[in-house]
Amino acid sequence: MHEFGHGFVALADEYYSSEVPYTDFFDLTVEPYQENITTLVDFGRKWQDMVDPHTPIPTPDDPIYYDRVGVFEGAGYQAKGIYRPYHDCTMKSKSINMCPVCKRAIGRMVEKSMGW
Repeated sequence: MHEFGHGFVALADEYYSSEVPYTDFFDLTVEPYQENITTLVDFGRKWQDMVDPHTPIPTPDDPIYYDRVGVFEGAGYQAKGIYRPYHDCTMKSKSINMCPVCKRAIGRMVEKSMGW
C-alpha cells in the first residue's frame, strides 16, 4: 500500500529519519504538490478542512492527538519545517493503516480516473 500511495496518488513519504539522510529535499517556501505533506505556505488547499478547530497547528507530538488529523512536524525526509497529517500512517510506517487524508487522496484519484 505504501508504494501504491506513491505510484497511484503521488503521496509523499511521511518519515523523516532514516539511514539515508536527506536535507533540503523540499523548498520550505513552496507548498509541495503531494496532498499528504505541507510547508503551511498554502495549507488551505490541503487537509485544513479535516482538522478539528480545537487541534493546534502545528500539532504537538502528544498521544492525545495521535488519533486525530492534525499537522505533525516531520515529513518528506526532513525533521523540521514540513508537516504530515497524522501521527502515523502507511506513508510513514508501512505496518500502519492509511490515515484519513491519504484515504481521501486515494478516493479523489479513483473518482478522477473514473471520470466521476
